[in-house]
Amino acid sequence: MFIENLRHVKDKRRILVGILMGLIMISLVATFAYVGSDFGVSAGTSSDYLAESEAAAKSAAATAKAAKGDMEAQGTAASAYLSLAVYQDLFLEDNSKSYEKALKYSQAMVAACAKAEKPDYETAYGYEFSAYQGLADADGLSAAFNESLDTIDLSESYLDSYYSAMSALGANDQFVADMETVTSLLNDQAAKEGADSGEEAATDKDSAEGEDSGDAATEDVSAADLIAYVAGLVSQATASTSDTTAK
Repeated sequence: MFIENLRHVKDKRRILVGILMGLIMISLVATFAYVGSDFGVSAGTSSDYLAESEAAAKSAAATAKAAKGDMEAQGTAASAYLSLAVYQDLFLEDNSKSYEKALKYSQAMVAACAKAEKPDYETAYGYEFSAYQGLADADGLSAAFNESLDTIDLSESYLDSYYSAMSALGANDQFVADMETVTSLLNDQAAKEGADSGEEAATDKDSAEGEDSGDAATEDVSAADLIAYVAGLVSQATASTSDTTAK
């Protein structure tokens, strides 16, 4: 299934960037509110943000419970608990339970994708990555990534998100091992793409002689391009491991 999905590799950078930017904005708002309270500005606002985040997470969880199997409801709950975990970290509170709930709902979102009309596996697994990173569980993160290879449309942004999470946990060796699996699969796909492109070129030549095709070139990233990109990430991970060992 992975091989078929790779034929339609798409860059969903906007989704993951949106998730990341959302969490960053939450951090900034909470930080400014906290600093403002130190200077006597909007007293009590900081604790209000935390309380509101807790209420939002509980509300999203209730909705998700009532809508089992609904991809969006499970994803909203996962996102809400990830946001709550960020607030709790800023206020120096234990956020492990929030990450555990975020993981629970992100896994439910992955399961719900199987029945969704337009499954969004990339966002679902992105939430899982964030939850496992928050729980400092590199093994769980690696297992989730390898599981995702059966359904995900690989892109540079998706590989970046996995590398960032594993790097933050200092699990560069495991990341390199996982990329060996990815590279092997991509090599198979690259060979298949080469054979397919040869057949398509012959067909196009026969059917389009004398015609001016104005179609834009495809924006899909080829397996060969992804192989090169993976090699670059592996090089970075290896260098990070060497730097850590040297210290």
